[in-house]
Amino acid sequence: MSFVSYGSFVSIASSAVRHLALLALLLTFVGNAPAAPPSVPNAPAATAPPTSAPADVDSLLDALDRRGKELKDFSATVKLKTIDLISGDDNTQNGTVYFQSDADRGGKVRVNFASKTSSDGITQKKPIDYVLVNEWLWERDYSKKTQIKHQVLKPGEKANLLKLGEGAFPLPIGQDKADVHREFIVTQLKVAKDDPADTVHLSLVPRPDQPSARRLAKLDIWIETKTSMPVRIDTLAPNKESVQSTSLTDLKINTGLPPDTFALPELPPGWSTQTESLQP
Repeated sequence: MSFVSYGSFVSIASSAVRHLALLALLLTFVGNAPAAPPSVPNAPAATAPPTSAPADVDSLLDALDRRGKELKDFSATVKLKTIDLISGDDNTQNGTVYFQSDADRGGKVRVNFASKTSSDGITQKKPIDYVLVNEWLWERDYSKKTQIKHQVLKPGEKANLLKLGEGAFPLPIGQDKADVHREFIVTQLKVAKDDPADTVHLSLVPRPDQPSARRLAKLDIWIETKTSMPVRIDTLAPNKESVQSTSLTDLKINTGLPPDTFALPELPPGWSTQTESLQP
C-alpha cells in the first residue's frame, strides 16, 4: 500500500475542501494520552533551530505523538471561522464533524455544516456535507442542489494525513518531536485573557527552508489541560491576509459511531452532479 502526497487532494479542491483537510487533521489530536502539562510564561521566539527544546514543549509534543496513535473515532460540534485581516470581515460555518480511523485507508471523515453566520451576526441555513471515504470526497450543497464527487486518491493509495511537509495543514500529531522541530519553530505561549480557559497554547512557525512555509505563516494550537483535547486551532495564511480559526466543542472520543455515519442518502430528482477523477 503506497502513500500519496496530500497535495493531490488540495490541488483539485476548493477552499471548502481545504477546510475539510484541516478538520481531518484536527481529529488526530485526541485520544487517551496523559493530560498536557500546565502552561508556562512565554518563551522568546527562535530564528534558528534550537540546540535543545524546552522540556515542557517536548512533553507536549510527546503527548500529541501518543494521542495521534490512539484515536479510534471522534465526533464534535465544529465552528470554522474565516477572518479577512484586510477588511475585517469574517464568516463562521457551524456544524458537526465525525471521524473514524481506518488502518488500511487512513480514516473516514464527515463534516456537516448546517448554517453560516456573517460578520453582521446574521445566520442563514447553508447545509453542506463533505464526506471523505477511501479515495473519494463527496461535496454536497443542499441549497444549490449540487454534488461534486472528487477522486482524491488512486485505488490502493493511502493518504498520510499527518505527514509534515505533505499535508495542506501539517500538524505535529503522531510524529516524533525531532521531525516537528525540524519543520517548525515551536514555542509555548502564555494564554491570553480571551483565549479558551484551562488550555495550553503552542505556536508553530514554519522554518523558511521547509515545505510548510509555502502553505502557512503560523499555526496556533490551544489544548485543554484537563482532557488533553484541542479546542481551537488558528491557521495564518502565507500572505498573512487571512486566518482560519477552528473550534471544537462537545467532544466524544472512542465511543463508537453508527454504521451509517458516513453514508449519504440518495439524491432526489433535479440535482446537478459532477465527478472529477484523477488523471491517469
